Amino acid sequence: MSGIFELYGKTLVKAAQVLDALLTAPLPVPDADSRQALVSAMLTSDAALSPEQTQWLAVLRR
Repeated sequence: MSGIFELYGKTLVKAAQVLDALLTAPLPVPDADSRQALVSAMLTSDAALSPEQTQWLAVLRR
């Protein structure tokens, strides 16, 4: 069991390092083709979404 916690601890350290690198680097330039593809990828109507889902979708649509 101690081996599992040791591996878990090491994984958390690696995850923190990756997150730190992502947060300190400048944001990448949005890929216009990918963003445009997302416009037609949504199959569920906005009316069927919960308020929380609507908020997340608004973030993704920016």
